Amino acid sequence: MKGLVHKEHFDGIISGKFLPPYCVCTDPSNYCNQACIYCNSKQYKSDYAESYMPEGHLLKLASFYKDWGIQSTIIEGGGEPLTNPETIDFIKKCYDYEIETGLITNGSLIDNNLLDICDMLRFIGISFDAGSAKTYEKIRGIQNFKTVCHNVYELNKHKKICDVNMKFLIHPLNYKEIYTFVALAKNLGCNGAHIKPVATKNIIGIDSVDLSPYIKEINKQIERTRQLEDESFSVYSVMYKFDNNMQHQIKFTKCDCTPIGGVFGADGNFWLCFNSRGVPGFRLGSHYPDPYNIKRLWSTKLHKKLINNININNCMRCGLTAYNEIIENCIKQDKLFWKFL
Repeated sequence: MKGLVHKEHFDGIISGKFLPPYCVCTDPSNYCNQACIYCNSKQYKSDYAESYMPEGHLLKLASFYKDWGIQSTIIEGGGEPLTNPETIDFIKKCYDYEIETGLITNGSLIDNNLLDICDMLRFIGISFDAGSAKTYEKIRGIQNFKTVCHNVYELNKHKKICDVNMKFLIHPLNYKEIYTFVALAKNLGCNGAHIKPVATKNIIGIDSVDLSPYIKEINKQIERTRQLEDESFSVYSVMYKFDNNMQHQIKFTKCDCTPIGGVFGADGNFWLCFNSRGVPGFRLGSHYPDPYNIKRLWSTKLHKKLINNININNCMRCGLTAYNEIIENCIKQDKLFWKFL
């Protein structure tokens, strides 16, 4: 529903006169200090050398975002964003420029530098995926359970307005711990917990995950978490992108909406979609050393050709599902008669 707030961007997509993206992903680093068994950046980091954003370039991007009219950025990456020591200064600069920021992190590197400025962030998402130390190590490939729990607890003690949520991807190794995970998130002082099935479709080198044998228990666990909700804590089970067997589904025929966002990658490339870093056909151009190169390429014939060539059947997953449905059903076809009450 919030996508409809940005109808002018969708109108621009349909007319071929793209507005600047209103929310982009910024990847400070392709390095990661964990080894998740379903990492969707595994092939990307193999094809493109693991690296930090070049020194000083993050602050240059912040200035460029302000100049181009980008409203917000999610700091995440093909790796762990806090491995780059300039990430904190980037957050500060975006705050000064009134660019709203969110941070996705595994939480292992949260320190006083982040605690001191956490309220400059609109939200922080902690990728966690477990309810016990044993399962955490199996999923994330490292013994960091207690460290991350401590860091999240300290973060919630320091925050005042920043929204902190812990994230859980449902997998055959962890599905029995959904309730335990949500209870842990609440006990650590989080605002909420996010739960959704792991999506492994079209990820090279990652075995496909079948959750169908566990559906009954998964739904039982999720329903039980509702008991933990109150005025200060919410549970978000993100299921609208999945069918009854928790397999990713696509309810649109063409991907049009990538111009609402994109990725300024740590490798110096701009990628059309945050789920397609490193995928051939999704690279618009280089933003290093000159971010304005992306502005010059925006809405050009090259840009439109890349979008028209997207084959949705080859995509890993679609984080933009709802936005593509809006464009197709509400803007292109007007199935909802949007001009009427």
